[in-house]
Amino acid sequence: MTAYKLLIHNESMELTAEHKKAIERKIMETVIASLESGKLTPEEYDEVSVFILKEIEQVKTHDELLLFLRKLTHHWNVFAFILSIENGVVQHYEDKEKIEKVREMLQENSVNDAVPSEHAASHSS
Repeated sequence: MTAYKLLIHNESMELTAEHKKAIERKIMETVIASLESGKLTPEEYDEVSVFILKEIEQVKTHDELLLFLRKLTHHWNVFAFILSIENGVVQHYEDKEKIEKVREMLQENSVNDAVPSEHAASHSS
């Protein structure tokens, strides 16, 4: 699980080939474990396999990956944790972006405070 959590997204949240392969691997591991534990029946395995093979090839972006995982989880809840991890990755990225925007705003304000504006200078004369 740790290796999966540490999988690298590039900074723009594009879906890398490496990340897509890791998701596919995690899905396969989940299918095998679910079959072994009885959470998926052999009949469900057939349905899951057809669904995955049909849908995964169409996934090209991170948004499409999330949509695919939502559909997969909607039909078979055994995949819910994969969706949760992906949602966490997205939230982490969005939080990181927000923090960076706040940091930039703070830096701009400190520069503005240090350099008097023309408006402030004209009122002090």
